[in-house]
Amino acid sequence: AVFYRTNAQSRSLEDMLLRAGVPYRIVGGTRFFDRAEIRDVTAYLKLAVNPSDDVSAQRIVNVPRRGIGKTTVERINTTAQLRGLSFLDAVREEALDPATRPATRKALGSFAELVDEIAAYKGDLADVVRMVVEKSGLQASLEAQRTDESATRVENIKEFFSVVSEYVETHAFVPDQDTRAVDM
Repeated sequence: AVFYRTNAQSRSLEDMLLRAGVPYRIVGGTRFFDRAEIRDVTAYLKLAVNPSDDVSAQRIVNVPRRGIGKTTVERINTTAQLRGLSFLDAVREEALDPATRPATRKALGSFAELVDEIAAYKGDLADVVRMVVEKSGLQASLEAQRTDESATRVENIKEFFSVVSEYVETHAFVPDQDTRAVDM
C-alpha cells in the first residue's frame, strides 16, 4: 500500500507504477486523469485540435459557468442534429440567432471565440495549457470558491502543468510546428 497526503501527489505515483508495469488500484479517490478539472482542461485542448469533438464541446460549453443552461445546450444539440453540424458550429449559429437571449448569445460567442483563440495559438505545449487555464477561467473560478475541495482541484491543475512540462521535455518538438499536431 502507498499512502499520500494530497490527491495531486497521486499523479507521480500512478505514473511510476504504470511505467513499471505494476497494477494498482486507487482506494478512496479518483485516478489523476479522471478528475473533473483535468478532464475539463483536456477537453479544451481536444476541442481546439478537433472542433468536431462534440463530447468535449458539450463538457466545457458551460465550464466554468458562463450562463449557458441545459435548455440552451439541448437547443444547440437539436440544431446540430437537424443541420448536420458539429456542436461547436451549432454554438456559433445560436450565438448569432436574434431569438436567443442577448446574455446567452454573448456567452456562446465568447465560448466560440475562446476555442478559436486556443486553436490558433502556436507555441510550446506548456504555454498552450497555461493559456487554456488562464483564458478559460478554470483556475480563477475554482480559486474564487475558497473551499478545501476547490483548493485541491487547483493543486491538481498545477500538477497537470508538471505533467505537460515532463511530456515536453521527453518528446521532441519542431519549434514552428503547429500545436494541433500534438496528440493529447
